[in-house]
Amino acid sequence: IAQRNPATGEYGLTSGAYSYEAVWATPMALSAWALGFLGFGREVEKYLEAYRHHQGRAKPPSPYLKEHPGYLGNPPTLAAINWFSDHGAILWAVANHGLLSMDRKFIARWRDPIVKACEFIRDARRTGGHKGYRGILPPGVANDCDSSSQTCWNDAWNHKALRAAALLLARIQHPRAGEFRKEADAYRVDFQRAYRDVMVHAKRWRAEDGTLVPFTPPTLAEAKGFEAAHPFNLDTGACCLVFGELFTADDPIMQASLRWLREGPQARLFRRFSSPFQVPVLVKEMSSCEPCYSWNIFHSLALGDRANFTTGLYSLFAGGASRENFVACETREGIFGNCFTHGPALMLMRLAVIEERADDLHLLRMAPRAFFENGGFDWMNVPSLFGPLSIAAKYDEKQRVLRIDYRGPTRTRPQRTLLHLPPFEEIRQVVLNGKPLPATSGVIEL
Repeated sequence: IAQRNPATGEYGLTSGAYSYEAVWATPMALSAWALGFLGFGREVEKYLEAYRHHQGRAKPPSPYLKEHPGYLGNPPTLAAINWFSDHGAILWAVANHGLLSMDRKFIARWRDPIVKACEFIRDARRTGGHKGYRGILPPGVANDCDSSSQTCWNDAWNHKALRAAALLLARIQHPRAGEFRKEADAYRVDFQRAYRDVMVHAKRWRAEDGTLVPFTPPTLAEAKGFEAAHPFNLDTGACCLVFGELFTADDPIMQASLRWLREGPQARLFRRFSSPFQVPVLVKEMSSCEPCYSWNIFHSLALGDRANFTTGLYSLFAGGASRENFVACETREGIFGNCFTHGPALMLMRLAVIEERADDLHLLRMAPRAFFENGGFDWMNVPSLFGPLSIAAKYDEKQRVLRIDYRGPTRTRPQRTLLHLPPFEEIRQVVLNGKPLPATSGVIEL
């Protein structure tokens, strides 16, 4: 869903056709990712251009910050409610598109704005004058209530963006790439130190198995009191920290965040088809508030939890959007006619088949069985950090043969390419590019 402002000629990737006829930057960034994945890179560049033009013109939504030449915010003609996470989401969308496309003209146009955007995060982390933790962002807006606090959400997006920007700058051999990578490393250390301190004082709840589990609050400082029970606690709370690369999924704090959403006391009291402002839970691994922010699925991906990953992935496709017209919706009030869910759904679908981890490329690691059935799948020229690649796979149930065709990227050679054979017990043979493989299970380095 997009628009062109006739007065300025600027394009905007708006958030919806009804309640969201403006831009919320985080779903915009996820939608931009989806468009790039589907091959519409020129459209992504067109929708991002307004942010470059307006960089530094908007005041960051924090009472502790003034205007900054590097801040990326929504243009006034598109803005609805500006969140502090906007800067990170926009920078991440820009850096991610640069990394996947390596389009020289796009990168040349955005190189200096990216550097200034990284400087904003650096400077914001050093802002004083507030009662919160140092080394992370100062209190800022992280929800539609227009209240400021230090939250997981704001730091998750800005840290992820800084790390992606540093990687892009390294790929183009920019002299400041190392500086911003070290800044991102220090950011993660400072955030973990702060949040672990918060967890020392966290309240605990008793699970049905008798375990006392710590509650993982969405805020670190200057909370207003409503955040823990607000439905956005699922969307913008601690669960997003794995996506934001601030914690690993196997950290006990992240494990606790999932237990609250899956089996907390509110899960037993949750009423379907009732008030959208109930304390949030996961329903079939999908957020009870906004399906697009089901960050728990990224936990399952990282942990190799196939059952919960597959459940969440299908919930996004079947419950986060109409299966008749593919329009997305939210599980609250009458908010529909948007495209929020498409970005995360396509991202997770892609990561099930193609996943970059540092300098390694993983293939088929979390692909559900259904991907290989009924003719399988055939993906051509998929953008990756190593360049476009193509992969197709189908399973012949009668012959019990899995056939895979793969053409690797040529722009950059991965350190390792690891083929994860799907865990089908009945597979008799695996054929790769017309040649039988010696194994039918496990991981094969290509």
